[in-house]
Amino acid sequence: MRLLCALLLLPTLACSDPEPAPPLLWRIQAQGGVPPSYLLGTMHIGVSAQDDLPRSVWDAFDGAARLVEEAEIRFIDQQEYLKLASLTGGQLDSLLPEDVWLDLVALLSDVSLTRLHALRPWAASNLVFNKLVPEVEGMDLTFLNATVPTGKTRAFLELWQDQVNALNQIPLEDDVDALVELVREREAYTRRLEELIDLYLEGDGEGLYRAAPAAGAIPEPGTALFDTFIRKRTQRWLPTLETELQSGGVFVAVGFGHVLGPEGLVQLLGQRGFTVTRVE
Repeated sequence: MRLLCALLLLPTLACSDPEPAPPLLWRIQAQGGVPPSYLLGTMHIGVSAQDDLPRSVWDAFDGAARLVEEAEIRFIDQQEYLKLASLTGGQLDSLLPEDVWLDLVALLSDVSLTRLHALRPWAASNLVFNKLVPEVEGMDLTFLNATVPTGKTRAFLELWQDQVNALNQIPLEDDVDALVELVREREAYTRRLEELIDLYLEGDGEGLYRAAPAAGAIPEPGTALFDTFIRKRTQRWLPTLETELQSGGVFVAVGFGHVLGPEGLVQLLGQRGFTVTRVE
């Protein structure tokens, strides 16, 4: 998800640069005098970690000895992914209204029809979302690549297969309905994504969390999908995260949906005795 319209840096009489917005970054301090750690809520698509984040994020990253992310995404087996992301029976076009299928084919003209026919609706939706915003290297991948020249160690909270398997738990009817809505209402979704990226770049965590479900970034809190994709996964990560943070010197970068809100990591880590402070 990336802002589609660039902000114009018009000259002012004072010739001063605007103050950078505070990032969705928290300082995490464990007991015992260990070095501080940092928790960053990320946007999985559309925001460039290299170009869009303030220096304070990179200072925190540079000072950390270890990176913790959701999953290792650099070495995904494409054949295994396609197998997991494919329908077990039938073809995608048979599940969609004709107008939606034709629009989908046009939108994803760079995807072979053979592959498109086989995709599960959520996998097709992911491809559509990537078409709605300009392509940039994902924040997660940027941080992973940045560990290579620095020698930082890495840890992951789940397997990429776990994420795909969670998506495959979506009831097929709901999955189809979501894809139909996305294709038919793609202009509205584009506007919502633009607004969401604005909120992210402005550091407006509360506004971001409220607007995210309508933009398709996270499920609506309180629903079964939210329970599957956000709450349960966040809870599964906690034991590993607590161990990592107790050692200190860790930079944690996970999707903002796991960080914000009443069941997000900011609240949960505070309840577990860590001192959690927003980096301004």
